[in-house]
Amino acid sequence: MKKLLILAACLCAATGIAKDAKASVLANNMTFNGTEDVFIDESRANIVDTDGNGVLSVGDVIYGYVSFDERNLDGGGNENIQGGRLAALFSIKVTAETSPGSKIFLHGANDTAGTTFADLLDAGLLAEGVGGAAIDSDAMFLIVESTTAVSPVNTATSLAWFTSADWDIVATGGVVAANGDYFQAKDRSDYGGAGPADDDILIQETASLSVLQHTLSGGVVFLDNVGADDFLIPGVSLADAFGQIAIRSATVTNNTNSDSASWALQDNGNFAFNAVPEPATFAVWGVFGLIGVASGIRRRYRKNS
Repeated sequence: MKKLLILAACLCAATGIAKDAKASVLANNMTFNGTEDVFIDESRANIVDTDGNGVLSVGDVIYGYVSFDERNLDGGGNENIQGGRLAALFSIKVTAETSPGSKIFLHGANDTAGTTFADLLDAGLLAEGVGGAAIDSDAMFLIVESTTAVSPVNTATSLAWFTSADWDIVATGGVVAANGDYFQAKDRSDYGGAGPADDDILIQETASLSVLQHTLSGGVVFLDNVGADDFLIPGVSLADAFGQIAIRSATVTNNTNSDSASWALQDNGNFAFNAVPEPATFAVWGVFGLIGVASGIRRRYRKNS
């Protein structure tokens, strides 16, 4: 009887971990099975031309939001996000050009006064932070979720539209150099109608980011993503390796939607995450397996005696 009580306690602990890990909209749209969960986005953005040269260049700032409307789990085809709304708010800075004239730019966290998260976010959401913790200073993206809000697409006119009354920050992401992260953008605006069939593309993006903070309970661990981008940025070798957050197939064009007065650009792309319970959770189930084997051997021994 004592052993059964111990097993029951362990089972409750293990199932509690699994339940807690699925307590948010983000988590409820992930599999936690070691394969990529892909979120398909529609985004809006503005560029702050800090040097006034009229083209994308080092020091410029890009801010906006990503609306995750669909998911693709285990390659099973696209379906709508379940249980609420998911989005990502971003404020990033062009930090370098890979080589003079390459028009391949690297992005990092933004510290330009007037355009940081502290300047752009709803005051209540900023104060709440990430589960009560201040937003990491290296954060470039804030993953937010809501069970009450309407879709921000063609509705949100600024980042302050995402208020604490409806939204919570559940994770942050950014470039961690030690992890080999990068955020790269290829400026293609010079095609000017004389290029390939997709010459309306202004910027092409790919990124490998780290999860800096998250509120998912149950000891969730984010793994690196694998696989190449659908299209690699020409001359960039990093675009076939991805970290905990992979951004692929992102293309930026002029915004021609009804909210174009608020947002100059629109973006479509894919975000991939790969989260699993921490190894300790699997260890609990491993103990169950060993106990089961031992019990079976013991029963057989008694039967044969």
